[in-house]
Amino acid sequence: MKISLGITVLLAGLWLLVPPFSGLPYQGATWDNFKAVFFGLVPPLMIFLGGLIIWIEMEDRKGA
Repeated sequence: MKISLGITVLLAGLWLLVPPFSGLPYQGATWDNFKAVFFGLVPPLMIFLGGLIIWIEMEDRKGA
């Protein structure tokens, strides 16, 4: 069940990124929109994940 949901979401995301000149109906998203969202989300996500990893490692060292 979770795999089929994941595949559906993956295919929907890919369908949204298909450029309009491909002959398919325009989906409303372009590579420029994708890049803007990507570069807007990745740095804060990396900061959060880096802090989370450091916090988990510090907790592990405290317990040992």
